[in-house]
Amino acid sequence: MRRLLLVAVAAVMTVFLAVGPATAGTDWDWDDGDLVGTDPGGSVTDPGGGGGGGNEPIFTDPEPYPEYVYVPYCPSNGITITDPETGEYQMDDALCTGFSAMCPEGENRYWIYVRYRDPDGGFPNGPQFSNEGVTCRGPHDPPPANAPRQITIDDIIDSARAVAPGVEIVTEPGARSYVNFPTNMYVDDAEQQVNVDVLGFDIPLTFSPEEVTWNFGDGVSATGAGIADAEVGQEGAVEHAYRRSGSYAIGVTVDYTVVATLPNGQTLEMPGTISGSGGPYDLGVGELQSIVKKVR
Repeated sequence: MRRLLLVAVAAVMTVFLAVGPATAGTDWDWDDGDLVGTDPGGSVTDPGGGGGGGNEPIFTDPEPYPEYVYVPYCPSNGITITDPETGEYQMDDALCTGFSAMCPEGENRYWIYVRYRDPDGGFPNGPQFSNEGVTCRGPHDPPPANAPRQITIDDIIDSARAVAPGVEIVTEPGARSYVNFPTNMYVDDAEQQVNVDVLGFDIPLTFSPEEVTWNFGDGVSATGAGIADAEVGQEGAVEHAYRRSGSYAIGVTVDYTVVATLPNGQTLEMPGTISGSGGPYDLGVGELQSIVKKVR
Protein backbone atom coordinates (compact mmCIF):
# COMPACT_ATOMS: atom_id res chain seq x y z
CA MET A 1 0.00 0.00 0.00
CA ARG A 2 1.11 3.58 -0.54
CA ARG A 3 2.12 5.72 2.37
CA LEU A 4 -0.84 7.96 3.31
CA LEU A 5 -0.61 10.63 5.93
CA LEU A 6 -3.76 12.55 6.90
CA VAL A 7 -1.93 15.45 8.52
CA ALA A 8 -0.08 18.41 7.11
CA VAL A 9 3.54 17.67 6.37
CA ALA A 10 6.36 19.72 4.94
CA ALA A 11 6.70 19.97 1.21
CA VAL A 12 8.49 17.11 -0.40
CA MET A 13 12.00 18.01 -1.42
CA THR A 14 12.84 16.95 -4.95
CA VAL A 15 16.48 16.69 -5.86
CA PHE A 16 18.00 16.54 -9.30
CA LEU A 17 21.62 15.53 -9.67
CA ALA A 18 23.50 16.46 -12.83
CA VAL A 19 24.46 13.27 -14.60
CA GLY A 20 26.92 13.19 -17.47
CA PRO A 21 27.14 10.56 -20.15
CA ALA A 22 28.49 7.25 -18.88
CA THR A 23 31.93 6.16 -19.99
CA ALA A 24 32.57 2.47 -20.40
CA GLY A 25 35.62 1.41 -18.45
CA THR A 26 37.88 -1.58 -18.83
CA ASP A 27 39.59 -3.35 -15.98
CA TRP A 28 43.32 -2.78 -15.75
CA ASP A 29 45.38 -5.93 -15.95
CA TRP A 30 47.68 -5.20 -13.04
CA ASP A 31 49.77 -8.33 -13.60
CA ASP A 32 50.46 -7.76 -17.29
CA GLY A 33 53.46 -5.63 -18.19
CA ASP A 34 52.51 -5.11 -21.83
CA LEU A 35 52.07 -1.70 -23.37
CA VAL A 36 48.38 -0.86 -23.51
CA GLY A 37 48.37 2.21 -25.75
CA THR A 38 50.92 3.72 -28.10
CA ASP A 39 51.57 6.90 -30.07
CA PRO A 40 50.19 9.03 -31.66
CA GLY A 41 47.80 9.17 -28.73
CA GLY A 42 50.44 8.79 -26.09
CA SER A 43 51.47 5.68 -24.18
CA VAL A 44 49.88 3.89 -21.26
CA THR A 45 51.98 1.53 -19.20
CA ASP A 46 51.14 -0.94 -16.47
CA PRO A 47 51.93 0.61 -13.07
CA GLY A 48 52.41 -2.88 -11.62
CA GLY A 49 52.13 -3.71 -7.96
CA GLY A 50 48.99 -5.85 -8.18
CA GLY A 51 46.64 -2.87 -8.01
CA GLY A 52 49.05 -0.31 -6.60
CA GLY A 53 51.95 1.38 -8.36
CA GLY A 54 50.42 4.73 -7.56
CA ASN A 55 53.46 6.86 -8.38
CA GLU A 56 54.44 5.00 -11.55
CA PRO A 57 53.54 6.77 -14.83
CA ILE A 58 50.53 5.32 -16.64
CA PHE A 59 50.40 7.92 -19.44
CA THR A 60 53.20 9.80 -21.18
CA ASP A 61 52.54 12.90 -23.27
CA PRO A 62 53.59 12.09 -26.86
CA GLU A 63 54.37 15.74 -27.67
CA PRO A 64 58.00 16.93 -27.78
CA TYR A 65 59.15 18.51 -24.53
CA PRO A 66 61.75 21.25 -23.93
CA GLU A 67 65.19 20.38 -22.59
CA TYR A 68 66.85 23.34 -20.86
CA VAL A 69 70.51 23.87 -20.05
CA TYR A 70 71.79 26.88 -18.08
CA VAL A 71 75.31 27.95 -19.03
CA PRO A 72 77.26 30.45 -16.85
CA TYR A 73 77.03 33.84 -18.52
CA CYS A 74 80.15 34.83 -20.40
CA PRO A 75 80.32 35.95 -24.06
CA SER A 76 82.61 33.03 -24.93
CA ASN A 77 80.49 30.32 -23.27
CA GLY A 78 78.13 28.08 -25.17
CA ILE A 79 77.18 24.46 -25.92
CA THR A 80 78.90 22.13 -28.38
CA ILE A 81 77.20 18.94 -29.61
CA THR A 82 79.71 16.09 -29.33
CA ASP A 83 77.50 13.28 -30.68
CA PRO A 84 74.69 14.24 -33.08
CA GLU A 85 73.04 10.80 -32.82
CA THR A 86 72.72 10.67 -29.04
CA GLY A 87 72.60 14.44 -28.53
CA GLU A 88 75.49 14.42 -26.07
CA TYR A 89 77.00 17.85 -25.57
CA GLN A 90 79.77 19.75 -23.85
CA MET A 91 79.08 22.97 -21.95
CA ASP A 92 81.59 25.83 -21.56
CA ASP A 93 81.83 27.07 -18.00
CA ALA A 94 84.35 29.91 -18.05
CA LEU A 95 83.52 32.56 -15.44
CA CYS A 96 83.76 36.27 -16.11
CA THR A 97 82.57 39.44 -14.40
CA GLY A 98 79.23 39.30 -16.23
CA PHE A 99 78.33 36.08 -14.39
CA SER A 100 77.75 37.86 -11.08
CA ALA A 101 76.55 41.22 -12.42
CA MET A 102 73.05 42.67 -12.76
CA CYS A 103 71.30 40.01 -10.66
CA PRO A 104 69.79 40.13 -7.15
CA GLU A 105 72.09 39.23 -4.29
CA GLY A 106 72.78 35.52 -4.14
CA GLU A 107 71.92 34.93 -7.81
CA ASN A 108 74.03 34.71 -10.96
CA ARG A 109 73.49 35.16 -14.69
CA TYR A 110 73.10 32.25 -17.09
CA TRP A 111 72.59 31.75 -20.77
CA ILE A 112 69.36 29.85 -21.47
CA TYR A 113 69.78 27.08 -24.03
CA VAL A 114 66.87 24.91 -25.15
CA ARG A 115 66.10 22.14 -27.60
CA TYR A 116 63.15 19.78 -28.00
CA ARG A 117 63.10 16.03 -27.48
CA ASP A 118 60.57 13.33 -28.22
CA PRO A 119 59.60 11.03 -25.33
CA ASP A 120 61.44 8.21 -27.14
CA GLY A 121 64.66 10.26 -27.07
CA GLY A 122 64.67 11.63 -30.61
CA PHE A 123 65.15 15.25 -31.66
CA PRO A 124 62.33 16.50 -33.94
CA ASN A 125 64.26 19.69 -34.78
CA GLY A 126 67.77 18.27 -34.55
CA PRO A 127 70.12 17.98 -31.53
CA GLN A 128 71.35 21.58 -31.66
CA PHE A 129 70.42 23.99 -28.85
CA SER A 130 69.11 27.50 -29.44
CA ASN A 131 70.04 30.44 -27.24
CA GLU A 132 66.92 31.94 -25.63
CA GLY A 133 68.59 34.80 -23.77
CA VAL A 134 69.79 35.40 -20.22
CA THR A 135 68.27 34.75 -16.80
CA CYS A 136 69.21 35.10 -13.15
CA ARG A 137 69.21 31.96 -11.01
CA GLY A 138 70.00 31.21 -7.40
CA PRO A 139 70.96 28.06 -5.48
CA HIS A 140 67.35 27.43 -4.44
CA ASP A 141 65.83 27.62 -7.92
CA PRO A 142 64.55 24.18 -8.99
CA PRO A 143 66.35 22.44 -11.83
CA PRO A 144 64.49 22.20 -15.14
CA ALA A 145 62.17 19.19 -15.48
CA ASN A 146 63.64 18.14 -18.84
CA ALA A 147 61.10 15.31 -19.11
CA PRO A 148 57.73 14.70 -20.78
CA ARG A 149 54.54 15.21 -18.82
CA GLN A 150 53.45 11.94 -17.22
CA ILE A 151 50.28 11.02 -15.34
CA THR A 152 50.30 8.56 -12.44
CA ILE A 153 47.55 6.65 -10.66
CA ASP A 154 48.11 8.87 -7.62
CA ASP A 155 47.60 12.01 -9.72
CA ILE A 156 44.18 10.78 -10.85
CA ILE A 157 43.11 9.44 -7.45
CA ASP A 158 44.03 12.73 -5.75
CA SER A 159 41.96 14.64 -8.30
CA ALA A 160 39.06 12.18 -8.02
CA ARG A 161 38.93 12.54 -4.23
CA ALA A 162 38.71 16.30 -4.60
CA VAL A 163 35.68 16.12 -6.93
CA ALA A 164 33.82 13.05 -5.63
CA PRO A 165 30.10 13.76 -6.16
CA GLY A 166 28.11 15.02 -3.23
CA VAL A 167 25.02 13.05 -2.26
CA GLU A 168 21.53 14.51 -1.84
CA ILE A 169 19.21 12.74 0.60
CA VAL A 170 15.48 12.59 -0.10
CA THR A 171 12.90 11.49 2.49
CA GLU A 172 9.26 10.67 1.78
CA PRO A 173 6.59 11.71 2.26
CA GLY A 174 8.37 14.90 3.35
CA ALA A 175 10.96 16.54 5.58
CA ARG A 176 9.03 15.47 8.68
CA SER A 177 7.99 12.05 9.89
CA TYR A 178 6.24 10.46 12.85
CA VAL A 179 6.98 7.83 15.46
CA ASN A 180 6.58 4.28 14.10
CA PHE A 181 5.82 5.66 10.63
CA PRO A 182 7.97 4.00 7.89
CA THR A 183 9.91 6.85 6.29
CA ASN A 184 11.13 6.17 2.76
CA MET A 185 14.64 7.41 1.88
CA TYR A 186 16.68 7.35 -1.30
CA VAL A 187 19.59 8.90 -3.20
CA ASP A 188 20.29 9.18 -6.90
CA ASP A 189 22.49 6.22 -7.82
CA ALA A 190 23.13 7.13 -11.47
CA GLU A 191 26.64 7.32 -12.88
CA GLN A 192 28.13 10.80 -12.92
CA GLN A 193 30.94 12.23 -15.00
CA VAL A 194 33.29 14.96 -13.81
CA ASN A 195 36.21 16.38 -15.78
CA VAL A 196 39.40 17.22 -13.92
CA ASP A 197 42.65 18.89 -14.91
CA VAL A 198 45.64 16.65 -14.27
CA LEU A 199 48.97 18.28 -15.11
CA GLY A 200 47.32 20.24 -17.90
CA PHE A 201 45.38 17.28 -19.33
CA ASP A 202 41.57 17.22 -19.30
CA ILE A 203 40.64 13.85 -17.77
CA PRO A 204 36.97 12.71 -17.69
CA LEU A 205 36.18 10.66 -14.58
CA THR A 206 33.10 8.44 -14.43
CA PHE A 207 31.83 7.77 -10.89
CA SER A 208 29.67 4.64 -10.55
CA PRO A 209 27.99 3.99 -7.17
CA GLU A 210 29.19 0.69 -5.72
CA GLU A 211 27.73 0.75 -2.21
CA VAL A 212 25.46 3.14 -0.32
CA THR A 213 25.52 3.15 3.49
CA TRP A 214 22.96 4.99 5.62
CA ASN A 215 23.17 6.32 9.16
CA PHE A 216 19.67 7.16 10.36
CA GLY A 217 20.90 9.22 13.31
CA ASP A 218 19.49 6.92 15.99
CA GLY A 219 22.22 4.28 15.97
CA VAL A 220 20.63 2.26 13.17
CA SER A 221 22.20 1.88 9.72
CA ALA A 222 21.28 0.28 6.40
CA THR A 223 22.64 -0.17 2.89
CA GLY A 224 21.21 0.46 -0.55
CA ALA A 225 20.34 3.46 -2.72
CA GLY A 226 16.61 3.18 -2.03
CA ILE A 227 13.70 3.76 -4.40
CA ALA A 228 11.70 6.91 -5.05
CA ASP A 229 7.96 6.55 -4.27
CA ALA A 230 8.53 3.05 -2.91
CA GLU A 231 5.68 1.10 -1.37
CA VAL A 232 5.99 0.00 2.23
CA GLY A 233 8.20 -3.08 2.39
CA GLN A 234 9.09 -2.95 -1.30
CA GLU A 235 12.21 -4.91 -2.17
CA GLY A 236 15.20 -2.59 -2.60
CA ALA A 237 13.57 0.25 -0.67
CA VAL A 238 15.33 1.95 2.24
CA GLU A 239 12.85 2.76 4.98
CA HIS A 240 13.12 3.40 8.68
CA ALA A 241 10.62 3.87 11.50
CA TYR A 242 11.81 5.97 14.43
CA ARG A 243 10.79 4.83 17.91
CA ARG A 244 10.95 8.21 19.61
CA SER A 245 10.15 11.76 18.63
CA GLY A 246 12.94 14.27 18.12
CA SER A 247 15.30 15.61 15.48
CA TYR A 248 17.56 13.13 13.70
CA ALA A 249 20.63 13.89 11.55
CA ILE A 250 20.63 11.45 8.65
CA GLY A 251 23.89 10.79 6.83
CA VAL A 252 24.81 8.69 3.83
CA THR A 253 28.09 7.56 2.28
CA VAL A 254 28.44 6.37 -1.30
CA ASP A 255 31.47 4.35 -2.37
CA TYR A 256 32.20 4.92 -6.06
CA THR A 257 34.28 3.00 -8.53
CA VAL A 258 36.07 5.48 -10.77
CA VAL A 259 37.00 5.05 -14.43
CA ALA A 260 39.36 7.61 -15.97
CA THR A 261 39.53 8.30 -19.70
CA LEU A 262 43.16 9.11 -20.50
CA PRO A 263 44.17 11.63 -23.19
CA ASN A 264 44.68 8.87 -25.79
CA GLY A 265 41.15 7.51 -25.24
CA GLN A 266 42.21 4.54 -23.12
CA THR A 267 39.92 3.92 -20.14
CA LEU A 268 41.33 2.81 -16.82
CA GLU A 269 39.51 1.78 -13.65
CA MET A 270 41.12 3.10 -10.50
CA PRO A 271 41.99 0.57 -7.78
CA GLY A 272 39.60 0.53 -4.82
CA THR A 273 36.76 3.00 -4.34
CA ILE A 274 36.39 6.71 -3.58
CA SER A 275 33.74 7.93 -1.17
CA GLY A 276 31.26 10.78 -1.40
CA SER A 277 28.93 11.74 1.41
CA GLY A 278 25.66 13.50 2.04
CA GLY A 279 24.11 15.10 5.07
CA PRO A 280 23.54 15.72 7.79
CA TYR A 281 19.92 15.89 6.70
CA ASP A 282 17.78 16.92 9.66
CA LEU A 283 14.52 15.00 9.92
CA GLY A 284 11.99 16.03 12.53
CA VAL A 285 10.00 13.15 14.02
CA GLY A 286 6.78 13.93 15.87
CA GLU A 287 4.00 11.94 17.49
CA LEU A 288 0.41 11.45 16.37
CA GLN A 289 -2.21 11.44 19.14
CA SER A 290 -5.90 10.61 18.98
CA ILE A 291 -8.39 12.82 20.80
CA VAL A 292 -11.78 11.34 21.73
CA LYS A 293 -14.50 14.01 21.61
CA LYS A 294 -17.64 11.91 21.83
CA VAL A 295 -18.53 8.44 23.05
CA ARG A 296 -21.74 6.70 22.08
